[in-house]
Amino acid sequence: DSETYKERHLVECFFNKVKNYRRLATRYEKTANMFMAFLTLLSIRLWLK
Repeated sequence: DSETYKERHLVECFFNKVKNYRRLATRYEKTANMFMAFLTLLSIRLWLK
């Protein structure tokens, strides 16, 4: 299904961009709240870029 592939491709591209940020990839934040906060900030930064 082409629509599912398009959505999957977007998600995979997002995670490839996120992996460029070592702080998130190596999980420096030990608590789930801090991890989600940094992931949210990173998502907003990528979206605005």
